[in-house]
Amino acid sequence: MNEVKFQLTYSAFKQIKRFFKILTWDAKIVVKYQILTAYVLVSIAYILILRFVPFPELENILIFLLFSDPSFMGILFIAGLVYFERNQRVHLVIGVMPIRPSVYTWSKSIILTSVSLLSACIIQLFTNGINIQWGWFLGSILLSSILYTLIGLWIVSYAKSLNHYMLFALALNIIILLPFFQINDVFTFLGFYGWPSYAGILLLECAYTYTITWELALYTIGYSLIWIGVVSFFVNQRYKEIATLEATK
Repeated sequence: MNEVKFQLTYSAFKQIKRFFKILTWDAKIVVKYQILTAYVLVSIAYILILRFVPFPELENILIFLLFSDPSFMGILFIAGLVYFERNQRVHLVIGVMPIRPSVYTWSKSIILTSVSLLSACIIQLFTNGINIQWGWFLGSILLSSILYTLIGLWIVSYAKSLNHYMLFALALNIIILLPFFQINDVFTFLGFYGWPSYAGILLLECAYTYTITWELALYTIGYSLIWIGVVSFFVNQRYKEIATLEATK
């Protein structure tokens, strides 16, 4: 019995060790291929625009930019990570080594989400200060960035080329941002409550308005987690198939 427990503990330890190795690898790629630099430049551009252009409703602009930033940047840059590794045949390593697809996909999600969180916090601090509900703010960026990075991973796995992927990514971002019309009272559509992005947008809005109920918090956080779980399942299944195909070549 003790031997079985030891083997399980040792196996878990090896998986954790492999996860941190892949996490370190992804972090190096983000720095090496200027993805981090791109995030910094975009953040600086947002700060300059928001500081020196007199917007009448700054908070609404911030909600739009801060929400669209992790969704667009996550979906865009995940393609760069995957296409680099596709050229290096990193998927082959997943097929022949005891590395779970979830380790591969979640490593990338964590790295890009960390960069998105840092970018969003810097933009907020330099344009609107500290007077927001930071818990809801960070929760919205965190959940949204994870979700859209996973969606990007799923789409790029089917894309035939980078141009093919970018067309899908552009269309997806337009769909993601549609609920902003309801947030800004342009029109009302009850179907937006089923939109993957609407919960995250509402949560980010609550960070600025201070008007959140526990029912709303339960919906926004719970619904986002459900979508993350569903998309994560399909992404892991897809990369398991890819690893198997690569291993048989």
